[in-house]
Amino acid sequence: MCVCVCECVCVCVCARVCVCARACVLLNGVSKFFLNTFRNSLPAKPVRVFQYEFQHRSTAFSFKPPYVQVDHADELFYVLGFLFLLDNNNNNNNTYWKYGFSDRERELCLDIMAYWANFAANGDPNNQVGSPRNRSLVTWPRYMPSSKDYLRLDMTSSADVALRGTRMKFWNEAVPRMMGEDVGSSGTTESAYLMMFISLCAGVIMNADI
Repeated sequence: MCVCVCECVCVCVCARVCVCARACVLLNGVSKFFLNTFRNSLPAKPVRVFQYEFQHRSTAFSFKPPYVQVDHADELFYVLGFLFLLDNNNNNNNTYWKYGFSDRERELCLDIMAYWANFAANGDPNNQVGSPRNRSLVTWPRYMPSSKDYLRLDMTSSADVALRGTRMKFWNEAVPRMMGEDVGSSGTTESAYLMMFISLCAGVIMNADI
């Protein structure tokens, strides 16, 4: 349940296609517009898309209520290596980490940083060519409209398919039909997503004015 990397990191790192979104598309549909418009045009463009969902509830975030599992942007601590920041305010010679993550979580952080670095360098999170240190990474399958593969990033990461597929039927099928669109096997049309995007933006602006 976190931020789309294309909004934060990868576009700034390289000119390649971003590592695309997960749970934020379930919350507001805005990133879903960009993701589907982009990824459904894959056969016509030489790009590679890799989808993921960050699923680990971090020990350092124990202040959050129990009903909050993985929150928006939690994985950015792992992507940017914040787990390895040292606390320089201690008054002895012992090494203390700034944040209270576990050693296993720091291993997950190393894996995630490796995926992102590989993607920025080679356009493929699995390609470790040029990496100063290779890690034993779970293979991250490429997203294709036909297979809908994605990677579940957790203490034990694994590949899966059709991320939250049943929960997205409202946006992919019901809304386009209400707008008079012909929804076939390919899912929502680009014009329907454009209308959704405009209406959602208008709602955000109205709420901000209030």
